[in-house]
Amino acid sequence: MLSGQNYYHFRPNRMALDNIDKDQDWLYQPVVHVSYAQTVLRIAEERGLPRSLIRDVGLSETELNDPIGLIAPMTYAWLAALIIERVGNHGLGFEVGLRLPPTAHGSLGYALVCSGTLREVVTLLKRFWHIRERTLQFHFFEQDGWGVMHFYALTPYPETLRIVHFDCLMAIFYRAITLLLGDNNIQGELWLDYPEQDYYPQYRDQFPPIRYDMPASQLRFPAELLDRPLPMSNPAALQMAITQCERESVLMGGQREDFMSSVYELIILSEGSYPTQEDLAAKLHTSVRTLRRRLQTHGTSYRELLESARQRDALNLLESTSLSIQTIAGLLGYLNPANFTRAFSGWMGQSPREYRANRERI
Repeated sequence: MLSGQNYYHFRPNRMALDNIDKDQDWLYQPVVHVSYAQTVLRIAEERGLPRSLIRDVGLSETELNDPIGLIAPMTYAWLAALIIERVGNHGLGFEVGLRLPPTAHGSLGYALVCSGTLREVVTLLKRFWHIRERTLQFHFFEQDGWGVMHFYALTPYPETLRIVHFDCLMAIFYRAITLLLGDNNIQGELWLDYPEQDYYPQYRDQFPPIRYDMPASQLRFPAELLDRPLPMSNPAALQMAITQCERESVLMGGQREDFMSSVYELIILSEGSYPTQEDLAAKLHTSVRTLRRRLQTHGTSYRELLESARQRDALNLLESTSLSIQTIAGLLGYLNPANFTRAFSGWMGQSPREYRANRERI
């Protein structure tokens, strides 16, 4: 169990951490997809805890059910801490990791799914890891015929939560590799730098061999897999996802004074609509005319930025929800679903229905 002091440390309350380092400010920013909270809450309910648990961490049903919603890492950590406090670990990290698809990790997840090889996946992870994870870091290297992903913690936190975090990370990456390769029999190994947990036997058959009490925490797989073509490769969608990753990277780098960073941050789907040019201009404290001129100097326009946001959100809604095509079209601002289908086909080379069907077969 967590001690009272450590538990309180994870409460998402700025007043509780007055001496927080500015480099850790991102822990309170909405960067974690709400699907993480949805998944851990489902597990909590399966273990007999009430759904009202979300109120204890400051989440509402509206926030929880937002298909493109984001929450702060501290909120997610506090939710996990509450579950551990009340019913114990019992493989919480493994459960979350096994249930989350790669696309739950936002634009970076989409980029990985659309990559051509695992080597390209590793390159993208190195480049954009920071937009999804900052408490842990990883290095990749090849050694004696193995491809090795070496993980280590950057931020100290309670050992109980650290175990959950590493369990989850290993499950996420092992599942992602099997999905990307279309092969459930990868001959790999998982190394963990803590003792074997009492819940491990019930998960043994869902992973390659796990070796505990190792000198490091690593995911190891045959290096020959690095250059095997991935069946879901999609160069056009990959480029779109990389562009979004680049935008998020700029925003998370603290460069909010940059004009384009501010614009990208504001073009989000909220209450069934996107901000108009007038809304953007007002929030940026400028005129519509000046907004148009400044966008033009950056080689873009409001219409192009809106189209990019619609692409991003269309993929997310098709992948992470069961909403009808007609409903998604309406949420994205298309009065006629046929116009949405036509636009989506232009982006992806297939209809929304075909895209969803193909992803469901993954």
